[in-house]
This record gives sequence, C-alpha cells and structure tokens, in this order.
Amino acid sequence: MSLAGLNAHLLSVDVPRDGIVIWGKGFDIDRVGSLPWLVDVDLTYWGDIDTHGFAILDRLRAWLPQTQSTLMDRVTDALGQRVRLEQERIDWGWVCDRIAR
Repeated sequence: MSLAGLNAHLLSVDVPRDGIVIWGKGFDIDRVGSLPWLVDVDLTYWGDIDTHGFAILDRLRAWLPQTQSTLMDRVTDALGQRVRLEQERIDWGWVCDRIAR
C-alpha cells in the first residue's frame, strides 16, 4: 500500500497486484489513518521533504505505526538543494527508478 501526495499518485509505476495507491490529501491523512482495514497492512508514505511532509508522516504513524517512508531521505533532498523539496520538482525518471527498487 502506498500513501502519497497529489502528484505521486499519478506516477506510471507498477503497483503490486495486491496493492493500491491512496492520495492522503495532506493534513486530511487522519481520514486514511483511521481506516480499520489498514491496521495490518504494510504501508509506504511519500510526502514533501519539508516540515509539513514530516508532520503528516508523524500523524499517519500515530494511527498506523508500521508506516515506512520513501523518497524522504537525504539522497532525495540533495536533489533539491533547498529547504523545501516538493514532489513535483523531482525528476520523474529518477523517482520511477527509486520506487522500482
């Protein structure tokens, strides 16, 4: 299962047969986090690399502590070389390669 920002759900990457992508709508992530059928599901979250993205990840983990983040690391941040790196500013070819790993 993958939870991501608005542009990330438009990626043309392969989603596993038993997987789905959900747009968490930023700080509306509590609606997603409160879904009971996600309690025992492996989750991956991708948000902006800024205080808001990490705050949203923290809120989601309060509901679903098994949530892992992706593309919110120092390697990805170095691509932007600034304080705020929004998903849509990252080269999509690089993103697809990283997600496919």
